[in-house]
Amino acid sequence: MTALERDALAPGAQPAIRNVARFIADYYVALPALRAEFKQQIASDATLEKAFRDFRNLWLRAVHVRVTEASSVARSDAELYRPLFELLGFEEKPKRQEIELDPERVALGAYGTDDRIDLLVDALPFGLSPDDRLERGEFRGSAQRRMVRALAASGARFGAIVGGGRLRLVQLDTANEPRYLEFDLGAIVERDDVAAFGVLATLVSPAFLLGDTPLLAELVEKSDARGTAVSDALGPAARRALQAFLEAVRVDERNAAWAPGIFEEGEALREIHREGIYVLYRLLFVLFAEAANALPLDKPLYREAYSLERMRDELSADVAFGDNSYALWDGVKALFR
Repeated sequence: MTALERDALAPGAQPAIRNVARFIADYYVALPALRAEFKQQIASDATLEKAFRDFRNLWLRAVHVRVTEASSVARSDAELYRPLFELLGFEEKPKRQEIELDPERVALGAYGTDDRIDLLVDALPFGLSPDDRLERGEFRGSAQRRMVRALAASGARFGAIVGGGRLRLVQLDTANEPRYLEFDLGAIVERDDVAAFGVLATLVSPAFLLGDTPLLAELVEKSDARGTAVSDALGPAARRALQAFLEAVRVDERNAAWAPGIFEEGEALREIHREGIYVLYRLLFVLFAEAANALPLDKPLYREAYSLERMRDELSADVAFGDNSYALWDGVKALFR
């Protein structure tokens, strides 16, 4: 295993990537898993490390020098976003695509053909993030909301929003609900996070996003199938665990200010149910990785401070916890970070 792959498997090695509403299975947000599925399409470690150096140099030359929070869209795009997409393999500029979003038409960048849009691109001023409210034009809301509506109206497979030092890939699932994968570009540079950049350079590339059969669409299908298979295999035990976890959240005194309103019928209840599933899957994934020796249980720091096996052993041994102790939950949160 290379040094880059070891970094990708280390606990907390991907804080620069947010996988929201399970854009892809968390298992695939790592180079070793991507290589296992798409060996021929993934660049070598040497190539990725060179590309990372080029990206870091671009970032350091542009951010806070040529591009600031006061920079316009045009300057942010010319000095940072366009060079970044070129580095990721998008040699041509996206064409201008007008999309009807009542009460206005919006113009976004688009890659694809005359009868198919593969990728919509929304470039923001560097000072705006995808979740900031847009104040220009008739559209009122965030760039995320605008992209979700644009994807639904255009039928595009994927959307990319760049702004606030972040690059966010957005997709609508089969129920037209949004999910996204976000890369914190600044964090990647600050941490010298070659592993996270490797995931970025792999997934945000023409091979994975463009064409009749983009590899990212295949990966999303594999992720959905993987989630279904895991759910079927776990069956009743997983449902009981999820019910117990959510009930503990509902009755915990620290949540008294907001829990009663959340645990009612509606979108809030569906959202916390989804979040509960994500927590459960992450716990299962970590336990699997520890059992497969993919995480450093042999290292005292990890074993004593982070390991889920240690936490399970403490529960099995009836270690005494205070009535209001959150020691194990705090340990889980530290592990997930």
